[in-house]
Amino acid sequence: MDWRCLMFQNNARPKAIFIMWLQNHGRLLTKDRLKRWGLHMDETCVLCQADKETREHLFAECSYANILWNKLSIWAQVHSIVPNTWIQYFQLIIHHSKWKTASAMLLKMMYAEYIHVLWRERNTRIFEGASREHKALAREVVSICYFRADKKVKGLIQNLYF
Repeated sequence: MDWRCLMFQNNARPKAIFIMWLQNHGRLLTKDRLKRWGLHMDETCVLCQADKETREHLFAECSYANILWNKLSIWAQVHSIVPNTWIQYFQLIIHHSKWKTASAMLLKMMYAEYIHVLWRERNTRIFEGASREHKALAREVVSICYFRADKKVKGLIQNLYF
């Protein structure tokens, strides 16, 4: 698996790494998967209300997710990672995460936490009817990354401005 570099030596929370693992395997229960299992439901994305919810849409094409990722990538200074399609986006994340530099370690952790908070926000909107702005989610990811970072990554984070 070319994405194994995202799993190992990642300081993200274990639940975020698990959700990322499910997402990488295509096992998250998105609405298109549930529809294929025979469940009848509205397939519209609850985050942007604009398109059918698929893994590709939810994590790479959704306008809400793109705003969140753009905020995080500007903060982490990884502007070169701009999602066009799911595969290109995923390959860029993998490529930039393969090294043992502080920025690569931060990107791995940030990506896992991004997937987790986005999935949690989606579920909160569906099951609880509550929602938060992308700014609140971005702040959550930034604070989690800071508190879970090792010494090398924490030094990098302290030089970044949110």
